[in-house]
Amino acid sequence: MCYTGGIYDQSTGLYYLNARYYNPEDGRFMTEDSYRGEIMKPEIGHLYVYCANNPVNYVDPSGHFAIAVPVLVKLVLVGGTVIYVSYSTWKDHSPKTRYDGRRISYRSTIFRWIVAKAIRHGIKKYAEHTTNQTKANKQKHQKANARRQREQGGDKKEIKRMEI
Repeated sequence: MCYTGGIYDQSTGLYYLNARYYNPEDGRFMTEDSYRGEIMKPEIGHLYVYCANNPVNYVDPSGHFAIAVPVLVKLVLVGGTVIYVSYSTWKDHSPKTRYDGRRISYRSTIFRWIVAKAIRHGIKKYAEHTTNQTKANKQKHQKANARRQREQGGDKKEIKRMEI
């Protein structure tokens, strides 16, 4: 194990990073990345670079796409907290009911997370467009609300056109 968890190949002088070989002298991979990037993020669109040419702020454990270090730290902290709380709840049950307690604990945690995500997504999708609405831009907000309503199938003219 060497550079970012990769395996150093002495015969070629390259690092194997779980999916591709990396040349540290050039700072490039030898083959294209399978992850094609995003249009709005041109820095990750180059298929031969390591961590969008920013290895200080990103890591690439799989060799396919970079993850921001702060995001990775947050994921580890949140995951650790969930595991600790679940384990603490499970540990407090008597030996006879431990398995049932653990199963309920994990299921309820996952269920709460899924429900919270669904509610947040639903609120964002169907909420009225009133954020930062003033007298000056009220008409713009009304047009956006009308468009959103049409997209949801709430416009009667649109429904009549579909029936014909």
